[in-house]
Amino acid sequence: MVSTDTTQATAEATEEKVAFAPADGSILDEKSILISLSLKRPTLVAKVKTDPAVTSAANLARLSVRAEMLQSGPYDNIVKLDGQARHYVRNMSLPSFQLPSNAYRVPLTLVDEVNTWLETTQDARAVEVGAFVAEFDEDVEAGKKDLKSVAELAKYPTKLEAEAAFEMTWKFTALTTPEKLAEFAPAVLKKEINKAGATLLKEVDLIRDALRGGFAELVKHATERLAVREDGKKVVFKTTFVTNMKEFLRTFDAKNLTEDADLANLVAQARTIIGDLPDDPQTLRDDTELRTKVKTAFDEVKVAVDSLQNITSEKARKVRLPRNRKKPTTPKTEDNPEVNDDTVVEPTPDEDIVEVATSATPAKLLED
Repeated sequence: MVSTDTTQATAEATEEKVAFAPADGSILDEKSILISLSLKRPTLVAKVKTDPAVTSAANLARLSVRAEMLQSGPYDNIVKLDGQARHYVRNMSLPSFQLPSNAYRVPLTLVDEVNTWLETTQDARAVEVGAFVAEFDEDVEAGKKDLKSVAELAKYPTKLEAEAAFEMTWKFTALTTPEKLAEFAPAVLKKEINKAGATLLKEVDLIRDALRGGFAELVKHATERLAVREDGKKVVFKTTFVTNMKEFLRTFDAKNLTEDADLANLVAQARTIIGDLPDDPQTLRDDTELRTKVKTAFDEVKVAVDSLQNITSEKARKVRLPRNRKKPTTPKTEDNPEVNDDTVVEPTPDEDIVEVATSATPAKLLED
């Protein structure tokens, strides 16, 4: 039976919780949920010591080479699917600085779409795992033959061990302060509520700035790619110019949990500009008048979005766009089509670098 003092402490802690929960930050917990994504697969590389005769002057404990134990098409496909899954979930999520690397904050209105996409990817991954297992013994023998004496140093897993090492799971959870603290440590609960409130307020600022920065980068990209050089030659752009913009506009309302009205107005303008354009931008490439009209409209949006508070070039560079691509060093034109025209930030080091399947499109293997 709970004592009167304990009951009173619990009530006081509950009242304190209401007082300390910030209105601007609590909306994140009300309208979003956390998803943790786990992707595992067997390690199929072996470390091989270097020849002392060659590296006698070096510390051998710090030197090794990595030998690929076997080659497998299905395994390579699984690596690609895992990369697609990470990038897809991240692109559908809100930025956060307090979550572990495999956790993401997803708007509640996008949960069903994200879950369906992951289920489709999981099914595709299971097919590839089955193909990998079916070919495993043959691939191991071929790998040992290619590695020759090095194969003796490699610790090959058994077929059952390799199959068991594959995993793709995810779960949706809520990040809350433990209510049990109210009974046993109300002072600690008060501190935790304060810390949670301060963190959420920071995340509100982060989300607002990230959405503004991402939109600013896309608009900047549009104005650069639609430009005509002084010599009259057009700057070439890819299909992703249109699809990336449409994807941002499609998910913006769900991600705008900070209710950024200024940015929402500019997004509405962008929807008007790009809404009727086909995903294949060939019309923009061929129709100079339409190209000029669209660029002029985006130039006006760019002036407005750049003037929004807290938008800086540094923040814009840190925002993740729908795909990971290398920044070109030379402008791509009709006479110089080999240069990659797309602009993005680099992925984190622990991620597979692959093309991204975005939107609600079922996951598929992307060509190298």
